[in-house]
Amino acid sequence: MSCCGKSTTTISEISSRFAAPRAITNYSPPLIAHFRCIGPSTVTAVGAATGRVYRFPSSGIAVQVDARDAASLVRVRQIELYNRHRNSKTT
Repeated sequence: MSCCGKSTTTISEISSRFAAPRAITNYSPPLIAHFRCIGPSTVTAVGAATGRVYRFPSSGIAVQVDARDAASLVRVRQIELYNRHRNSKTT
């Protein structure tokens, strides 16, 4: 039934307007790598792939980095790729 000459809207029209968004089907979580400083002072490096600036404290604490940056970071002196699960560096 219309009111004041306006058209009516059906429930199916309303529900189609507010339909749930589609699920992302090709999502994959970001991959990470771990690096740590092996030198006497803190090292700052920029990942070539993402442009992110990473800071590696001299204390040797493992730092998470985007895996896309790993190829460029392995070439930086005083930091090394670190395997957190084995508690030692990777080879």
